[in-house]
Order: sequence, then C-alpha cells, then structure tokens
Amino acid sequence: MPPASMGRPEPTPLDTTLRRARPAFVLIVVFSLFVNLLMLVSPLYMMQVFDRVLASGSVETLILLTVVVGFAFLVLGGLETARGRVFNRLGAWLEETLTPELIRAGLARRLAGEPVGAQGLRDLAQVRSFLGGQGIQPLVDAPWVPIFIAVIWLLHPWLGMLALGAAVLLFAVAVANELSTRAPLREANRRSVEAHAGVEAALRAVGEGM
Repeated sequence: MPPASMGRPEPTPLDTTLRRARPAFVLIVVFSLFVNLLMLVSPLYMMQVFDRVLASGSVETLILLTVVVGFAFLVLGGLETARGRVFNRLGAWLEETLTPELIRAGLARRLAGEPVGAQGLRDLAQVRSFLGGQGIQPLVDAPWVPIFIAVIWLLHPWLGMLALGAAVLLFAVAVANELSTRAPLREANRRSVEAHAGVEAALRAVGEGM
C-alpha cells in the first residue's frame, strides 16, 4: 500500500512560513490576554478608592493602591511595547522570508512566457506595514472582549450592561463602516493594480524598444 503522505499535496512556501511563525502568534496571543486583563486595573482602582479609601479615610491604603496600580500600568506599557515589537519583527521576517520565493516564482513565470508584475511584492509590503501598524492590535484584542465584559459584569451588573451595550454599538459601527467602504476600496485597489500593471507594461515596452 502507498504511504498516506503520497496523497497529500506538498506544502507551499507560504504554509511553511506560517507554520514557522506560529510561536510568534502564540506569544502575541499571550501578550494580548495580559494586556486586556490589565485594562481592568483602572476601574478596579476607582472602585477600591470609593469603597475603601473614602469610607475609611486611610491615606496608607490610598498610597498602597496607587503604587500597585502604577506598577500594573508599567507592566501594561511594557507588554504593549513588547507586543508591538513582536509584530514589527514578524512582519520584517515574513517579508524577508517570502520575498525570495516571490522573486523565484516571478522568474519561473517569466521563463514560461507569462506576464509578470511586482504586485506580489507590493502586497507583501502592505502586509508588513499592516503588522507593524496600529490596525492589527484591535483584531488581536477583540477575542478577549467577552472575558472583559464578564469581569465587569461580576463587578457590577449595571457596569456590565453598559460595557455590553458599548461593545455592541462599536461592533455595529464597525460593520456599517465595512459595508459602506468595501465596494469603494475594492474598486480603488483594482484601479491601483491596473495602473501599476500599465506603468510596468509601458516601461517594459520602452526598455525593449531601446
């Protein structure tokens, strides 16, 4: 009988690269978990101040709470900085790893007589820019929203309802924004690709005519 692996397709360079990047994604998930947990420090601090400090008038309790919260904010800032650096290094590593594969594939298509452009390299650069920017962070924070709301609900049901309503409102705004901008963005991307392809074809024709 033939081995079971003979029926499986060979992994693509992209599949291999993403598999190698899996530890970085796991680290980002762990950082995001603690970042979102530490986001609760500020409301917890205010609740402790109103419940304990104002009721007892204890300055020592206020100082201790402030020191603990200050340390938690330092940890939060450190985790966010570390997560941003992981994203930046991951984007740079993906670009460095996949660029030779894209060039190799482009040369193979060129030798086969197929038209070749630099759109793949531009897309890869956009992926790196996205990973290094601020747009990726809400995506990795979104899965922890239910936990965040549940903890707030345990603190007080009214606060939980307020957090849930705000989350639903933000989600509705995001969906509406996506639906309203999807078609224009798709058309803009299509025209951008066509424009780049036209410029490349014109430059190629000029180079061949010289």
